[in-house]
Amino acid sequence: AFIGTIGFNASSAIVNATSSMIAGQDILIDADETNEQYIFLKQFINNTKFHEVFTKCAFDLKLQGSFAINVIWSKDRTSIAGMHHIPVEKLRVGKMNDKGEIDTFWISNDWNNYRKKEHRPQPIPAFNMNDRTHPSQLLYTGSYSPNLNSMFLPDYIAGY
Repeated sequence: AFIGTIGFNASSAIVNATSSMIAGQDILIDADETNEQYIFLKQFINNTKFHEVFTKCAFDLKLQGSFAINVIWSKDRTSIAGMHHIPVEKLRVGKMNDKGEIDTFWISNDWNNYRKKEHRPQPIPAFNMNDRTHPSQLLYTGSYSPNLNSMFLPDYIAGY
């Protein structure tokens, strides 16, 4: 049991360190941006807590091989108003449509008890730049995994 604990602690430290290196310390905006672009980007990054979202996504990417972001469109659907991290373990991929694409995901706070009303899975449409009908969409992506069409594996799982 002691060796298993050491292995787990070492693995945890590696995941934490690697995800921290992926995320970095902050988001920097290029000084070459126009004043209007700079102000917009600065406000967007501050208002959406973008670096916090990015840090959580980096951790999920390293630990689970994928990450999910809830994208919120502005009321007029012309721009992105907000972004929120969605823990990958709360997510399930919907069925592929006729085009072979995933257009719906399902989110539950507790998949072990998904039949209970308070944990009933809620659908959320896939992020789509061309179809902004739904104000809340999900961007789900990750590391390429051969033979997996809609799921991703972490990089430390070899030989799949």
